[in-house]
Amino acid sequence: MTDIEAKIAKAEEEIRQLQDRKRKLLNQKKDAERKARTYRLIGRGAILI
Repeated sequence: MTDIEAKIAKAEEEIRQLQDRKRKLLNQKKDAERKARTYRLIGRGAILI
């Protein structure tokens, strides 16, 4: 493999890792929003009962 091909492969690996990290962070955000929404709905429901 030439030097340029090695750099390309390294850059592609970095891109893949960053995409995975982005996906994990988005999932964490969704989970946090879901938990906040559930907590809010349960809290309001408890007030009505």
